[in-house]
Amino acid sequence: KDFESYKKNLQTKYPFQLIFQNCTTEIFSFLNQIVENDPEKSKNFYGGYISTKNNLNFIPFVAYNSVKNKYYTRYSIYFPSYRIRYLNDLAQKKDWKKIFMESNTLTSEIYEFNEEDGWFLFFTDDTFFLRPFFGVVNLGVSVAELGYGVLKFPLDKGKKLQTGAMNFIFSFPEIFFMNVRKGNFLWRVPYSQEKQVIPQAK
Repeated sequence: KDFESYKKNLQTKYPFQLIFQNCTTEIFSFLNQIVENDPEKSKNFYGGYISTKNNLNFIPFVAYNSVKNKYYTRYSIYFPSYRIRYLNDLAQKKDWKKIFMESNTLTSEIYEFNEEDGWFLFFTDDTFFLRPFFGVVNLGVSVAELGYGVLKFPLDKGKKLQTGAMNFIFSFPEIFFMNVRKGNFLWRVPYSQEKQVIPQAK
């Protein structure tokens, strides 16, 4: 009971909104607070000023390009996600069967369904040309979840309906070759490259 109350208060104090207040926008919000939200101070300190209002900087890859173009940068380091590291390990072993199995949530061996994600079928972070097709399928799954959420509304006070709406929002960009959802891996399966060292950029 105390945990649920704490969780609710935390969500109220630090809300998550996919477009207006997500993990990407909060980074820039914090950086801009350091320079008192002054564009001139930001240019002197960072090399430029990046706002998240009335633009697409809430999208991670757009924000990345903004940082490269506006901030002083020397190099960048790519940290692959847990799933991508696992797929890279399978590719080195040429285990194409398992790679195919990891393409969706039904046959994946490292992903387990959890309420944090809601309903979706295909992962789209490791593919590009198939992303719109997978996105259409995921969009259809999210619509089904929305319908289920409507039926369940009297019992869960709209929780499933809200999850379905979030899934719809996450799936929609995939139709246009953009990936937002990575999936929450709450139960991780160790593998040979779990402790791999990321080489430092020169």
